[in-house]
Amino acid sequence: MALRTTFLRFLKKSFFIRILMLMLLVSVLPLIGLAYLSMQAFSDTFEKEVNKLNYQVVAQMNERIDLTMTRLQQLSFHYALLAPIENALQSPSHTFADFVRKKELITTLESGIAVMGDVQSLSLYLRSEEHIISTYESYMQISESAYYPMLNHYIAAREPFMFYDLDRLEAAPQLLKQSSFFLRKIPVGSEDDFEGVLIFSISNKQFDNLLKNIHTDTSAAAYVLTPGLNIVATNNTWPDEEKRMRLESTLREWHEQGEPKQFQHDGALISIQQSETFHRWIVLSEIPLKEALSNTAMIKRTVSVMLLCMITIGLIITICVGYYLYKPLQSVKRQLHMIKQGRWDVRVPIRVNNEIGELGEMLHATADTLQSLVQELRKTESLKRRNEIRALQSQINPHFIYNSLNTITMFAMLKDYAKIKEMMTRLTSLLRYSMENMEQTASIQQEIDYLQDYIHMLQLRYDCQLNLQVVIEPEYREKLIPKLLLQPLIENAIFHGILAKETNAGTITLHIHTAKEHPQLMELIVADDGAGMSAQRLQQMESQLMNAGSDDNIGLKNVWERIKLFYGPQCEIALSSEPMKGTIITMTIPKEKESVHSEEDI
Repeated sequence: MALRTTFLRFLKKSFFIRILMLMLLVSVLPLIGLAYLSMQAFSDTFEKEVNKLNYQVVAQMNERIDLTMTRLQQLSFHYALLAPIENALQSPSHTFADFVRKKELITTLESGIAVMGDVQSLSLYLRSEEHIISTYESYMQISESAYYPMLNHYIAAREPFMFYDLDRLEAAPQLLKQSSFFLRKIPVGSEDDFEGVLIFSISNKQFDNLLKNIHTDTSAAAYVLTPGLNIVATNNTWPDEEKRMRLESTLREWHEQGEPKQFQHDGALISIQQSETFHRWIVLSEIPLKEALSNTAMIKRTVSVMLLCMITIGLIITICVGYYLYKPLQSVKRQLHMIKQGRWDVRVPIRVNNEIGELGEMLHATADTLQSLVQELRKTESLKRRNEIRALQSQINPHFIYNSLNTITMFAMLKDYAKIKEMMTRLTSLLRYSMENMEQTASIQQEIDYLQDYIHMLQLRYDCQLNLQVVIEPEYREKLIPKLLLQPLIENAIFHGILAKETNAGTITLHIHTAKEHPQLMELIVADDGAGMSAQRLQQMESQLMNAGSDDNIGLKNVWERIKLFYGPQCEIALSSEPMKGTIITMTIPKEKESVHSEEDI
């Protein structure tokens, strides 16, 4: 992955590669432009033809529906004047005449269905008899007929004629789900008075059959809708809820655009027309734009493949030329990368007989020279650090011995021989631990035992009660640390903390545990309840710890320098203190020693 990235970067920067790419672009770009313009012109022309054809289908469908509705209206007016209809509205004089009248009426109604063709059934409501005669139902009481709710609604509307479709579903739910109805009154005298009502039924299935022949593509769809967006007929097989949401979105866009005859919406070509006749039905057809232009896909793919082949061949040639130049230069870069990482013994072969090969040989010679210099520098640095560590440790023992002898001198002046004896015993034990243990590291438990003797000596000297509390996780008791690392911290806590508070008692707490946020580290915490220090003094001490040239706070500074030299850059130290509340020193060091220095260096 790195080599590919480097090769691509080389291709971007190479002047020769840029010239090749420019020549490739000059030859290919005009072809791409010409192909694009040709395909765009073809797509636009094809889209216009599809739009035109789609709108013609919608217009013909709407014209067919309007013709049916107009013929229905004309037929209703004509039938209202027919003699059999007028005879049926008159009260019969005897039973035979009534039979003849009904027979003649049924024949007339059936002939009307035959003449109209699109009518499903034809019925006549006889107001005087409260009966209905229909090709759909036999002669029966109007109250028992399925037409009864719709007829009551129509009479209450006081209109000469009305059209019932799905928008008026509440008038006759059982009938209007499958059919649409045209009702016309047969007036007597005034317009409000009538003798009967002609009822024409049109099945919605005939519109479904008509729409099935419009689109053969399953993704295209056509609809016949009522003004209330109820679907009279459609060839769309989507679920009803999806169809309704789609229609609402489309018609909302249609109204927002000013009700155009054609528009694009949601990736589809929409053709729509609403009838101007009494039914006001809407005919809508939509064809997905992607599928409408699917016939152009083959041409586009052919042209695109040809252009892609030309560009690919040109790129392959460019890359091959670039790789011929890149390979020896990449070897030189890899050799430089090895030198940068300090891997002086690695030699990257550069097998070219030209200037780049000579440059590679010079790099190999340079790597040999640098390797020798670095090895010498490492030896010198190791010796320097060893001397620094021993110098730091040597500053601890004289400082402690001086304080101890000063205490014994004080007891000698007081002629307190018992305390002198005990002090000498403790001092001998401490010196034996310091001198006989030739190793430069000690376990934490040994350091704690040493601190117990040390604190007992100070109790004898200052006649005070010093309490050392040790809280340590068991796994760290045998952990090795630089010898005499903790003693200067305890000494500072006593002399600059507890004794400075001018009390005869004090507590020093030593916590050793795993760091909470970093399990690979451990924390050594020394806390006292002494005099503490101000924020200004605390900031000054922190600055002195970070300043390599400072000679103040030599005890704490020596501890910090020894930790850094022994454990490396991962170790940290933190100070916190408040006046009269004590001081806390927290040192964070790795559990496992990662420094380049051996234990002999410390």
